[in-house]
Amino acid sequence: MSDKKYSVIFKGDVAAGVQIDDVKQKLAAIFKTDIAKIDRLFSGKRKVIKKGADLEACEKAKKAFERAGAICFIEPEEGPEPEIIESKPPEVPEVKPPPLPPEGRVVVRQEQGVNKVALVLLTFFLGGLGVHKFYLGKYVQGVIYFLFFWTLIPGIIAFVEFIIYACTSDERLQEKYTAKGPIAVIIIAVCAGFFFMIAIIGILAAIAIPQFMTYRDRAYQTSVISELNNLRAAEEAYFETHNRYSDNMDDLDFILTTPGVTVELISADEECFEAIGTIDGLREPVLIDCNGLTGR
Repeated sequence: MSDKKYSVIFKGDVAAGVQIDDVKQKLAAIFKTDIAKIDRLFSGKRKVIKKGADLEACEKAKKAFERAGAICFIEPEEGPEPEIIESKPPEVPEVKPPPLPPEGRVVVRQEQGVNKVALVLLTFFLGGLGVHKFYLGKYVQGVIYFLFFWTLIPGIIAFVEFIIYACTSDERLQEKYTAKGPIAVIIIAVCAGFFFMIAIIGILAAIAIPQFMTYRDRAYQTSVISELNNLRAAEEAYFETHNRYSDNMDDLDFILTTPGVTVELISADEECFEAIGTIDGLREPVLIDCNGLTGR
């Protein structure tokens, strides 16, 4: 009996036409373990399934993986390069894969793992815009962060997530998350969207602010005109008694009722009177005389 030892190696590849989730479920059932432990085998890294075993034991382990649709190979421990002991494609009785192309076997590659340094930096500097969520493929959360960044709430949440990511081991991050796209492309796309949103807000502000100023001036004018009409009524009452208009506010039974409004008599005699009214924020004052409003 040979003393040569072998190892069974698995890199996360599966047979053509086989769904990865189905393979994981079958492996969990074969080895009677939970799915979380099986997920660790599919990180895309080289995993040693069995080590220091004879060829017969390694072939049994290899066939168990093949029944589930997973592809692994056997290599001698002392060999400098991996040597595939059995070259024919694995037989998967449970699944009927489509015909293989002439080039050879189709292998499904796993998604790339998360770069912890990149994730932490994206969360700290651009987390308020949701860039880290786009990097992790959580697009709905990323859009929510992006739309409500101005409330600062996404920034606060992102800072908490930054602490969590920084304190989590790289292995745990690899198990829990996968990267969904190039970092540079994600940053450029989000920043372009950010500047587009700022441009839209600027356009809306350019339209809304003049309208707001117009409505505010109308409200101010209404308040000033109301006080000036009260002054005119007081002057008319004074004229009925003294046969002239008064140029002294103290002679009139007149009290300002609107806070911020200022009314001043410009002139008054036996013929007529003139007064001016204004309020802070009103661009042009309002004038009134014995005949009514003369300018606004």
